[in-house]
Formats: sequence, structure tokens, C-alpha cells
Amino acid sequence: MDSTPEGTGLKAPRKSIDRVLLAVLILLIIAVLTVVGLTVRSVILKPKAPRSGIEKDFFKYSAEVKKNPKNSEARLNLATAYFEMGEPAKAIKELKTILRQKPKWAPARYNLALIYLSQNKTKEGTKELKKTIENHSRHYLAYYQLGQIYLEQKDYEKAIEAFKKTLEITPEAGDAHYYLGLSYEKNGQSDLAKKEYKSTLVYLPDHQEAKKALKDLGE
Repeated sequence: MDSTPEGTGLKAPRKSIDRVLLAVLILLIIAVLTVVGLTVRSVILKPKAPRSGIEKDFFKYSAEVKKNPKNSEARLNLATAYFEMGEPAKAIKELKTILRQKPKWAPARYNLALIYLSQNKTKEGTKELKKTIENHSRHYLAYYQLGQIYLEQKDYEKAIEAFKKTLEITPEAGDAHYYLGLSYEKNGQSDLAKKEYKSTLVYLPDHQEAKKALKDLGE
């Protein structure tokens, strides 16, 4: 027979232990949730790591431009990164920002022209190429691109003029010799075309188009 009288409070120690265990359990849950919460937060707030060379360039030059908005070289490289990432509008914006600061800087003007041409905006591209040449009369790449535009437009006289100008500056440009030859041929000047095709092969011996063109002209 149990001699312990009811209401003596002998069960109180068990209740105290239960309360202590419950408190410890709650603290553990809070601690776990806190750790998990911080981990999730750190994952969410962690900057996205660049996955490619282009993205690395983007982050690098974005930081440089933010540090110094007048750093034209960094902004030019940022524009290139934007273009390569498939965001030409942002590239154009960066190049126009450069040109407001340095209106005669050829790299920005020429790259702007190329982006316009990539978007089939021939009028805008041509305008920027001409501005490039106005400020830098020996910019052979601008002449070369103009020659390509005129050739496509079947304005062979202007194409001839542009490619000849390219070759005045860089006589060793084999492709320019080829396209000058093609412009002559389209303009009905076969003898001059042959001469340029042969010059192409001097600088680019494996130029298949020039070889075929000479064969078609009976050479």
C-alpha cells in the first residue's frame, strides 16, 4: 500500500524536469531556425557569380565605370560586354555617353556604327562611319565598312572609292583587294578586277573566292 499522502507535492520535480526539457527544446528549435534563416538569407543575398568570360567582363567594367564614370576605356569595354550579352540598346547608350564626353573618339564612334549595322540600321551606321572618317581621315576600317555598304547597295563607284581609300592606308589588306576587284567586276571593269584579285592572292594565297573569280574571268 502506498503510504504517500495525496497532495504532498512529490510529483513536482517531474513537472519541473518537463518544463526544463521543453524550454531546452524550444531554444534548440529557435537556434536551428536562426541558423537556417541566416543560411537562406546568405544564399539569397550572395551576389551571382559570373558564369562566363563575358559576364566577368561585365562585372569588372561595370565596377570600373561606377568608380569613375569618365573612364572611357572601361565604358567602351562595358558597351562591348553589353553587345556580346545580346543587349545592343544598352551598348548604344554607353557609347553615346562616351561621345558626349569625347565626340571625336574614334573607337566609340566606329563601334557605334558597327552596332547600328548589325541591326540593319544602314542609314545610322553610314552616318557614324562618315563621322569617324571626318575626325580620323586614316581610319581604314571605316572606309572598308563603307565600301561593304556601297557594294551591297550596288553603288559600285562609291564602293571602288572606299576600298581604294582603304588600300591607300593599308596596302596589305587582302580582303580589301578582293572586294575592290569585285566592285570593279560588277562595274564592268574586268581588267582592273583581275589585277585586284591577283593582289588578293599575294597577301592571302588561299583566298578561294579570288581564285574562283580569276577562273571565271579566264585567268
